[in-house]
Parts: sequence; structure tokens; C-alpha cells
Amino acid sequence: MIIKFQTVAAIVAAAWLVSGCQTTSNDAASSPGTAKKELSSYMETTTPKGAGPFPAVMMVSGCSGFNFGGGGFYDDVQANITKLGFVVVRVDSLRFRGKSRCNGGVVSAREQVADIQAASAYLQGQKNIKQGAINLLGWSWGGKGALAAAMVGKAIDAAVAYYPACENLSSNSVTVPTLILHGAADNAAKPALCDSIVAKSKTLTRRLYPGAHHAFDNPALDPPKEYQFGTIGYNKSAAEAAWIELAKFLKH
Repeated sequence: MIIKFQTVAAIVAAAWLVSGCQTTSNDAASSPGTAKKELSSYMETTTPKGAGPFPAVMMVSGCSGFNFGGGGFYDDVQANITKLGFVVVRVDSLRFRGKSRCNGGVVSAREQVADIQAASAYLQGQKNIKQGAINLLGWSWGGKGALAAAMVGKAIDAAVAYYPACENLSSNSVTVPTLILHGAADNAAKPALCDSIVAKSKTLTRRLYPGAHHAFDNPALDPPKEYQFGTIGYNKSAAEAAWIELAKFLKH
């Protein structure tokens, strides 16, 4: 069952989505560039009941960070995934660097991937984490980071990207099982920009939801609204279908 997400102001949502589709350079990192212990202090973690070991999900936010709109959207997603039996941690590349948004490339793709690798290394050292079941989940800018990390593949076992901003992203193939959940009508982060990655990647599955726009999984953005950069808004049927796909796909 999906918990209802908290409502946020439309003006804040618009700011989040404008910034979420900004592009940055795409240098993929091959080794963690961030100290595990330092980054771990910024990883808010939730753990299921029981002794474990548990599979894990690392969450990567959109461009405005985990506190977007008061944080309710990400709080609820994290709670829902924890209820599925996963340890969930936030890889907060922005807050770690004292930033609130990704605008202007304040966090490069190389740094983002390095942080993901460092967080994964931290998780691999925890006794309550099931090895071979470390998942990565990102939205928009974070979805782009998830795809970049999946192209490197060393630190994760599976990746999920909600409406990733594929512009200026390398068209290399992903190296781990990867799922893209994208609105077919998304004109803020156009699905067509991901086509070359999808075509090259044997371990990638993409689900396109007819009539769904950018941020289709966020109930706070209902009804959809049109902005200069594109249309954003909730699509109940697409959101529910995508959630089912996500829950089935994550490595347990």
C-alpha cells in the first residue's frame, strides 16, 4: 500500500523541477572519491523490524535535494520502501557539500557516482546488510546519477531511475539490471534522450506510461500544470503501476 505523500506548494514544486532538469558534465567515476565515514554522517537511514540481514536501497534526490517541499515526498517513499523490508539510506551529495540545489553543476556526475560508490562501500561493511542486494533509486537529476552509476556498476546490484534527465549523459550501456520509469508525455526530461542508452543496454528495462508527465509519481503535484520548461504533475494510474514495477524489480 502506498502512503499518501504530503502536499507541497506548486511554486516550490516548479522550482524543484526546473532545476532538476539542468544538466551537468558526465564524467563517470571509477572509484569512491568521498570518504565513507564522512558521507555516512549525511545518510539518513531507516531499517525494517527484525534482525536482518536486509537488502538495501540507496536513494538519490532530484536537483533540489531531499528537503524539497519540506521533504514529505521523499520521507513517504523511504517509509514505503522500508515497509517492503529494505534498509533505506539517502545519498545526499548536495548537503554533504553544503549545497541546496544542483544548479550550475555544483555536484558533477563524477562526484555523484563517487558518493554512491562510497555509500555502497559503507553499506557493504554493515553486518545487517544482505550482500548482493544493494539497490539504487533516483529521480530526475538523481535518476541521471543512477544511470551513470549503473554504467560503472561496481558498487550496486540494481538501479531504478524515475524520469531521468538523460541530456548530456554518456550513451554507454549499463552494466547491472536497470529499470527506467518514465512518463511518455514527459517534455521536461524527454524519454527520447534516453533512447540510445536503452538501445545499447541488454540489462535495462524501460516502462513508458502513456499520458504521464514529469514527476508523475508525486501526488502533491495534482493536477498537472504547464510551465515554460514543460508540464509536470501527478498521474495516479502511472504512479501506481510504476510502484508495482519498482517493488518487483528491487533485488531482495
